[in-house]
Amino acid sequence: MSVSSPVRSYLRRHRSALPTVAFFCTCGGLGSERVFDQMTRECGREPVARVVLTERDLAMSATPVAIARFAVQIRAVLAHVPSSEPAARATAGAG
Repeated sequence: MSVSSPVRSYLRRHRSALPTVAFFCTCGGLGSERVFDQMTRECGREPVARVVLTERDLAMSATPVAIARFAVQIRAVLAHVPSSEPAARATAGAG
């Protein structure tokens, strides 16, 4: 029900280099909103997409649909990011 220490440290250390963020959370069922709020505060920006994967989602095989929807949201945002921004360059170079 709280963001992990390594994630918190990463967001603090790299916040100025993160022009665009998207969050995911895996959990037993509760606490994702609090975690997303903490991550938003640590990086200083709202996520363009977010997804929560719970134990129940895994049991119901809802995970692939949720991940696909998350990826579509991220792609839509990155398609409109000017190529001068680091996130766009990193994405273009990864393919």
